[in-house]
Amino acid sequence: MRMIRAFAMLGVVAGLAAGTALRAPAQSESEPETVLVTYHVKDGQQAQMESIIRKQWAALRRLDVVDEQPHLLLRGVEDGGKPVYAEVFAWKTADSADHLPAEIQTLWKLMNSLVESRSGRPGIDIHPMTPLPAQ
Repeated sequence: MRMIRAFAMLGVVAGLAAGTALRAPAQSESEPETVLVTYHVKDGQQAQMESIIRKQWAALRRLDVVDEQPHLLLRGVEDGGKPVYAEVFAWKTADSADHLPAEIQTLWKLMNSLVESRSGRPGIDIHPMTPLPAQ
């Protein structure tokens, strides 16, 4: 949930403040937090967005604020062929996103410039999730 607040401070996910996000069960800020991030990318911005997502991931790993696994980056289409990306990863602690350097905040601002709101959802949509064991 702390990641949501960090993105919101940058104006990235204003729609989440309206209660549109899913909520994972309450957890301590010192526990890991798995998130599903959906990027509703503007048409024609796919290559730049992929590059920035990869730069962000490398920087987050270098800063040691995310776990190496799980990490999944997916690409697809929605709303009549518009590009969408989804990323799943886990912050080492739920408050990790609150203490990131300007380098990451700059990448988040760039990401925000490459997305658009769709179907009442913000351009970058973040959902804290609870991983379930495979059966």
